[in-house]
Amino acid sequence: MSIILGAPGMQELLDGMAASVQNTPHTNKVFAHPLPYNVIPHIDVFQPNGYTKEEMKVAWESRKIMDAPELKVLFTEFN
Repeated sequence: MSIILGAPGMQELLDGMAASVQNTPHTNKVFAHPLPYNVIPHIDVFQPNGYTKEEMKVAWESRKIMDAPELKVLFTEFN
């Protein structure tokens, strides 16, 4: 997906930022939602616990690196 959306997505972000600064309207063509001043809502699929697979990878890798299988990791979600 990133290969397909890479350059056009970056251009859409740049165009959206310019439009925002100039207070002019901008229409998204590549992404479903405007990117300037927003966070990407999620990457990958949601798991049964409500977190995305990418978020869980952070927890899994943190526990592995720290050799702490019971390490509690909290993610922040924006709705």
